[in-house]
Amino acid sequence: SARGPSSAAEFHFRHARSVASVVIDSFPPTFLGSGSRCILAIILAMTYPIQVAPVFQLVESTMTLRRPALRAMWPVTRALVVGFTAFASFLIPDMEKMVALTGGVMFSFIGFILPGAFFLKLRPPPATPGQHAPPGQATACEVATAIALVALGTVGGVFSVYSELFASR
Repeated sequence: SARGPSSAAEFHFRHARSVASVVIDSFPPTFLGSGSRCILAIILAMTYPIQVAPVFQLVESTMTLRRPALRAMWPVTRALVVGFTAFASFLIPDMEKMVALTGGVMFSFIGFILPGAFFLKLRPPPATPGQHAPPGQATACEVATAIALVALGTVGGVFSVYSELFASR
């Protein structure tokens, strides 16, 4: 209906200041609020294996690439990854700070570091400096741009972590 969006906007402007920045903190201390927290905890517990599966694959493939004998160590590596995430959640119990850290680091990787690194991997520079790049190889300007992207992303990611962990609010 036409009244729906205006009612939502009106509600937001009237009550936005009373809602905590982390919405779950605004749940009432009733059975309904406790039930909502419990359902959220179950959802997070059920989706954790899906979220961490790519990390398991990356760690295990990196380890076995250099030493195939380590393939049998997969339970240990998975326990270490889970332990690391539990330790990180213990060190940073503030949900807002954790989201800001994750967002800043992932934005740096997705927006800057990975595009430059993928470009350098897929279109390598010429073997001899100063040589004209044949088709399929990167020019000096393209290589410099990719390296600048990786450097900018690295600096941005480090600054994001530093500012979130050590900057006063």
